[in-house]
Amino acid sequence: MGTSIVLLKFVHYFSIFLAGGLGVGGAIVQASHLKAKEPPSKPTLAAIKILALIALIAIVLLWLSGLSLAYLKYGTLHLGVFFYIKLFGAGLILIGAALSNLFIIRASKLNTKPNPVMMKRMVYLSRVGLILAIGGVAIGFSG
Repeated sequence: MGTSIVLLKFVHYFSIFLAGGLGVGGAIVQASHLKAKEPPSKPTLAAIKILALIALIAIVLLWLSGLSLAYLKYGTLHLGVFFYIKLFGAGLILIGAALSNLFIIRASKLNTKPNPVMMKRMVYLSRVGLILAIGGVAIGFSG
């Protein structure tokens, strides 16, 4: 059981690193293009598509490793209100990442740029989710 927890923690922390870095990087690229009022080039769009997919995979791994860790460590997923707030925040992040990927794939198929208004909304949704997730962890698991 100890080895499983260590392995799950490694996957969990590595996924946080990937998802966080890709989330920040994607937001910076998106903001840069919005500020310049220029659409991303085809190579940039291709890179964004790959980065968005990696971020989505990282978020799914976060969910799988996190739920597994909670169950292995505590024997239950009933860990209190702040755990549920964390899960709700993580759910918003997952929804934001999944929808962003869908918008990017759709735009790619139509050979257009993703709708900047919708992409910006997904960034805000993910930011709210991040605040809830980190807040839930910080408060709920501070003892």
